Amino acid sequence: MKIAITYNADTHLKPHLNEVERLGEDEVAESALDVHAALSQHHHCELFPVGDCIAGALLAIRDYAPDLVFNLCEGVLGRTRWEAHFVLALDLLGVPYCGCDAVTIALTQDKGLIKRLLRQLGVATPEGLVVAPDCPEGQLLADLDALLRRSASGRVIVKPIREDGGIGVDQID
Repeated sequence: MKIAITYNADTHLKPHLNEVERLGEDEVAESALDVHAALSQHHHCELFPVGDCIAGALLAIRDYAPDLVFNLCEGVLGRTRWEAHFVLALDLLGVPYCGCDAVTIALTQDKGLIKRLLRQLGVATPEGLVVAPDCPEGQLLADLDALLRRSASGRVIVKPIREDGGIGVDQID
């Protein structure tokens, strides 16, 4: 079996990341090497770093003609919200891949939407608050204060609605 292993090589396009978040980016590349080492024992595998030229990476993958893409890309061109775009491009090229399809990725990238859907389905999920970009600071502080008062622990997790993993999450006491 021919397997293409894709991963992000675009950390230089993410100046907003702190040191810990940059380590996470490096870990994805290391994971790609680990996957390659494990799979290449029984299959023909190639690594495909996805950096500044998406078209070039996609053409290289197409020319390789893999039976499967082991996709570790978490966005493209430094934008995590474009993760679904890369998978959609694989779909359009007719290249099979492991992981979620583009629609599932796009839906799950909106934490507020998914929280509402889960609650409508009866799935227990911690209380949350989605803050509009133009929310006045006073309203935000009042909403956070109310959320904190309802929290059993007196703590809440605040994270960007469309970021990946722990990007943008810091501990504040």
